[in-house]
Amino acid sequence: MLDISGLYLIVRYIPFWAVPICIISAEYAYVYWLREKKKTYRTLVCLSLCCFAFVVFYYWVGGPERSVRFVIELVKYLSF
Repeated sequence: MLDISGLYLIVRYIPFWAVPICIISAEYAYVYWLREKKKTYRTLVCLSLCCFAFVVFYYWVGGPERSVRFVIELVKYLSF
């Protein structure tokens, strides 16, 4: 059996890592947009949008306990 307890920890604390990464990547995306570095700018915008999507998922599912329960059920569904 695959040990994915680290995944549950990451899902439980999504706002504590996703919000700072979203803000920092959005700020640097703006800086690189001004410098006209398109590849770096696009990468940082995608990272910021992904982190924002994780935060929306976290609140849509219902917080720390429900998000972990959702991922547990998803892993059970996908493992069989």
